[in-house]
Amino acid sequence: MNAAQTKTKNTAARRYLMSLLIGLCITAAMLAGVSMLFSAGKIGYDSAGEAVIVVNFIGATLTGIMAVDRKGGGAMKAGLISGGAYMIILLLLGLIFCKGSVSGSEAVRIIICSVCGGAFGGALCLKRGNKKLHKKIRQIKR
Repeated sequence: MNAAQTKTKNTAARRYLMSLLIGLCITAAMLAGVSMLFSAGKIGYDSAGEAVIVVNFIGATLTGIMAVDRKGGGAMKAGLISGGAYMIILLLLGLIFCKGSVSGSEAVRIIICSVCGGAFGGALCLKRGNKKLHKKIRQIKR
């Protein structure tokens, strides 16, 4: 392995780590905001599960977006990897702070939201050309 390959792997790992940390911080801030809405009575406690799902999906999507390289290459792979890492961190934090009381249904919801959110974030960064638009431009130029 030459120096260029090592540098590329280091920058990719750094990009994944930074996107994961930023995504988790944004998720914590959004959860704090949702909990303030609960305590103020703006949102009912019966919708707490849905609020957590939405916050997890948004956090994983942002993590997936930030993990994608600027060039857009391997966007889905980067999104899935970052969503998987996000899921693992959330499940570990849940096990640590909830004293091991994370139920199976909650874990499944976190897994689905995190992986799908990361993949969605990667899909948003795909570099797809508009073939119809390019075809029209070519016809106009002729």
